[in-house]
Amino acid sequence: MFAYFSHDLIRQYFRFDDIFIHLYASRLFQVFRMSIETRENKDRNVLRFRVAPQPSNHLVAVHIRHFNVEEDQINARFSEFPKRIPTIDCHNGTSATDYEGKPEFLLPEGFQIRDRDGGIELADRNGKFFRMMERKNFFDQLIPTMRGLLADLTQGSPLAESFQEEWEAYEEGESDMSGYGTLVYYPRRGHVVRFAPPFWHRLSLVVRNGTLFLDPEMKLDWQKVRNRFEQSVPAVAGCSLGNHVVHAVVFNVRPLHVKIADQDIFDLTNANRMRISYDELGRNKAIVTAEQLHAIDPFLRISVFNEGIHAGNINDFIGGNPSIGEPPATVVIDEVDNPDIKMLIRRKARELRKPVVMSSDVGSGAERDVQRYDLDPGSPLVIGGMSDEEISAVEEQYRKNPSLGNFFQFAFGLIGHTYRQMPEFKIIVESLMHDGVPPEFGGAPQLGSTAMVAAGLAGEAVPRIILGHELKERTFINITNAERRVSR
Repeated sequence: MFAYFSHDLIRQYFRFDDIFIHLYASRLFQVFRMSIETRENKDRNVLRFRVAPQPSNHLVAVHIRHFNVEEDQINARFSEFPKRIPTIDCHNGTSATDYEGKPEFLLPEGFQIRDRDGGIELADRNGKFFRMMERKNFFDQLIPTMRGLLADLTQGSPLAESFQEEWEAYEEGESDMSGYGTLVYYPRRGHVVRFAPPFWHRLSLVVRNGTLFLDPEMKLDWQKVRNRFEQSVPAVAGCSLGNHVVHAVVFNVRPLHVKIADQDIFDLTNANRMRISYDELGRNKAIVTAEQLHAIDPFLRISVFNEGIHAGNINDFIGGNPSIGEPPATVVIDEVDNPDIKMLIRRKARELRKPVVMSSDVGSGAERDVQRYDLDPGSPLVIGGMSDEEISAVEEQYRKNPSLGNFFQFAFGLIGHTYRQMPEFKIIVESLMHDGVPPEFGGAPQLGSTAMVAAGLAGEAVPRIILGHELKERTFINITNAERRVSR
């Protein structure tokens, strides 16, 4: 049996017994494997699955192979259920920021926290019991937040005076602080965390760097700078090196909304350059990155494109889509590996006049490219002299034969030949590009130290672009001898 759903379908609930579901996206030539949850609901098994949004005007075919259920029974049961059930989003009701394991805000109308012999009891603001939980699963972030602000806010400033009133009320119990702040539930770990109210929480995340970025004329005060940063929407495609990048960007910018995209999963071989934990291996990179960001800032809106970037969602990722609450990107950061997707990002960014930043780790060197399509939409796809036609020809060569040697041909057509300054990296690259013979290890060689430096270069570029600074098109740092080269 095949059931067809339009691309905007996100969730569907069916009552079956034993069912296997596969999604076939014919235009993408890819099978999406889906995890299936079965749970009891009024003595009936409820099967829940997700359909990732696919290209516009494209239908996703769901092939259902069933056991112990006749097809006419499936048809009858299928007809009983609505074609779409809306998702619940703790960030104002849009499905664009939904992902599996996303934190949920509890008791937004107010709550009480009670310390009981059996653990921590949560109740609503009227005292009605809500949830009992073990103490080890409850984390209170009020004191770490308040203590940091008390130390870092300048005494006598309006912010410090306002915070002092808040702190005294907390200490003296002038208000019911058992219900103070925001409760957030993290479903993957089963943790409930109490955060300070959004204003104080997010202030504590910028109090150490809030005055380090200024506009070129240095006329804006820190609050106006914060306003620009908060209204920006950085979009990071690729969450391997891009995981470092998005953390660096969020550290420095602390926007209200960020976009991340990756269809791949973390393997242990990523751990030589990524800070990942045992419980993050084997899971989607974009989702893991979103969880890491939300662990510190649950108020950050994150659009997670865990199917990666493709022709069907590139408009949403860069240009936005109001129908699903997806804002346009302010700055696009390209950290994907696939040559076709790298070119797709540049062509769309140039069409929509969005700046593109790309950081690369090149052996013991780190490079940053900045392409200002927002200022000059006629500029080429590649920095350094290669024409659009030439890079497209190299892209086509890789498409026909996706070998590591052809990948390097494309990569160094894109970023130049700075790899020649790295003796060890040069030996590996040239053996592949000229002899076609891979070394002992076939993957692209990368160092954790240069991955972090490359991410830092991107993290510095994005806030300065938002504030209107002019940056060099290409910056290369040889970490071995701390030599720096820039072009134009």
